[in-house]
This record gives sequence, C-alpha cells and structure tokens, in this order.
Amino acid sequence: NRLKALGDINNNSLTRFLSGKKQDQCATVTYKAGYVFFEKLRILEGRKKSSARLKNEQEHVTGFSLTKNRGGLVYCAFI
Repeated sequence: NRLKALGDINNNSLTRFLSGKKQDQCATVTYKAGYVFFEKLRILEGRKKSSARLKNEQEHVTGFSLTKNRGGLVYCAFI
C-alpha cells in the first residue's frame, strides 16, 4: 500500500499532492515523506542521481523551500 509506504499518509493529502504543479505542494507532509521515500528507494536500488537532480543541487545549494508563499493580501488595521 503506497500510503503506508509513505508513512501512513492520508489519502486526501496524497490526492492533493499529486494534483499540484511543480513546487505547489512543497509545504505538505506528503512532499517531505515522498522525498525521503524515493531517495531511500534510489539508494536501495543503487541508481545514480539523475542529471536533473544534479542540476537542481547545483542551482539550489540549500535545497528547495519547504514553505509555500501564500500570496494574497495582508490587512493591517491602523489605529
């Protein structure tokens, strides 16, 4: 069961994650659990890092952001 393999992720969380584009879901538990799962799988299978992965590691030395920019308006009350 893929949900158990990802650390017992909720089905709704997985569906929302899979429907996201690019880094849309970077702040979710599913994103982090999926990264760890697939990195362990890559190592277990003895596969090398892909060229895209190596390129991302060079361009984003500290990694991708794990917080989502919510955007929108911020309201401030003036007294």
